[in-house]
Amino acid sequence: IKETSKTVEVTIREPAESAEAKTARLAAEQAAREAAERAAREEALRKAQAEEAKRTADAKTRKVMELIEDGVAAMERGDYKEAKRKFDDAIREDPDSAQAYAYLGETYFRESPENPSNQQMAIANATKATAKDPSLWIPHNTLGKVYAATRQYPESIREFELAAKLAPGNAEIFFELGKVQYRSGRFSDARKSFESCVQLDAGHAKAFFNLGKSYQQLRNPVSALRAYQTAYAVDPAYANAYFEAAEILRTQGNLPESEVAYRKAANLEPETAYIVRGLATVLYRQGKYDTAVRYFLDTLDIEPSEPENSHNLALTYLRMDQPGKALEFAVAAVRLKSNSPVYLFTLGVASEATGNTAGAVQAYSASIGIDPSYPPPRINLGNIYDESGEFDKALVHLQAAYSIDSESVEVNNNLGNVYLHMGRYDDSIRHYKKAISKNPDATLMRYHLGIAYIETQQFSSAKETLTELVKIDPSFWDAYYRLGNIFYSEGDRESASAVFKSLLQKNPNYERKAEIEKLIQ
Repeated sequence: IKETSKTVEVTIREPAESAEAKTARLAAEQAAREAAERAAREEALRKAQAEEAKRTADAKTRKVMELIEDGVAAMERGDYKEAKRKFDDAIREDPDSAQAYAYLGETYFRESPENPSNQQMAIANATKATAKDPSLWIPHNTLGKVYAATRQYPESIREFELAAKLAPGNAEIFFELGKVQYRSGRFSDARKSFESCVQLDAGHAKAFFNLGKSYQQLRNPVSALRAYQTAYAVDPAYANAYFEAAEILRTQGNLPESEVAYRKAANLEPETAYIVRGLATVLYRQGKYDTAVRYFLDTLDIEPSEPENSHNLALTYLRMDQPGKALEFAVAAVRLKSNSPVYLFTLGVASEATGNTAGAVQAYSASIGIDPSYPPPRINLGNIYDESGEFDKALVHLQAAYSIDSESVEVNNNLGNVYLHMGRYDDSIRHYKKAISKNPDATLMRYHLGIAYIETQQFSSAKETLTELVKIDPSFWDAYYRLGNIFYSEGDRESASAVFKSLLQKNPNYERKAEIEKLIQ
């Protein structure tokens, strides 16, 4: 039986669609098409509306930003009325614009920093700005400045610190923060803030200057000097930086470099009295009296009613051995300030230098009357009374001076002199020794000490004192004479002869030559 394989195709016929079904189907298809078309139209409308809203918002944002930019430009050029108008317009366009409020507050402050009304408006607008956008640094910076202007330093520091955290690259914030910290006495914090400022802005001369001020408050004159020098290197026209550097150099004893810095400052500001006075003072301290007088006269022209200027001239003319001119300016200083014990003392010195002893006594007495604890007039009065032989009066003033300053070389020396003249040699020796311990190279005091030892027959101490004296000053001829006489009185003719011969060899015209030659025959 043979089988064959065939493929059979079977066609399944669907039942014929009824008229009603067809109508329903066509209606559904039509409804679907219409729904899709409607959805497409709605989506297109939504997109169009969104695009229009975005265009409107962008235009509004651009307008607000343009108003803010125009306001900032007006504020920077000092047209504060225009700036406020622009920022107000920006706020009307966008009541939530934190930047507009921030700049409006800054404008009010800049317009009149000391005006309480402006300060309040600045605070109000800056506070609104921080509420709307806490990330803005500008309103915190404005608040910091307002609080600084009203001396609310803790609040000011807080706001500046917030501004610095929000804008750590802004050098000016650190500068303002440093100023408030300095005013608050927080000098170490101020130093750090000014250092942060100059690290961000190496050309900020004022920050370097303030850094120098901070270092001075921290008793670091070396770093202060470096900061001032950097300030005037950045700004060669910074007169005060030269002046402060000059002041430090002067206190360090570097008078030549101090003079250079003072001159730079004085050349920049020749009408600033304290700068010109500083230059004159450093010239005076170097013994350049002729030049110092010229600058002191300049300060007198600038400030004719400032008594210090007349007093400085009196001191300088005394150094120049022009007592008449010194007296003229000493009188002028006292006329301007009659209650100054220092000026009255200088008047006494000038009077004494012109030979007016009575006038000197009067001036010294007036100085003591104003300040009994001021030693110089007592010392000079003691000298006057000592020279006139009024030893008791001399002691009254010198002992009073000694009670004020028992370590004073001048007081002890002058007490030694009075006691020597009174024949109270032990007291004389005590005060001379104390004076010499403070000033070992003082030759006249040693000579007088030697005399006191001779008078008390303490010849060994006298010889030691006079021997040391001629070592210090080989031209102190009377010391040789006294020393030789001691040896001679002790019978040591050989030592006496050696001392006398040394004296005549060094000074062949010594006034007691004839007397000495008789002794060494």
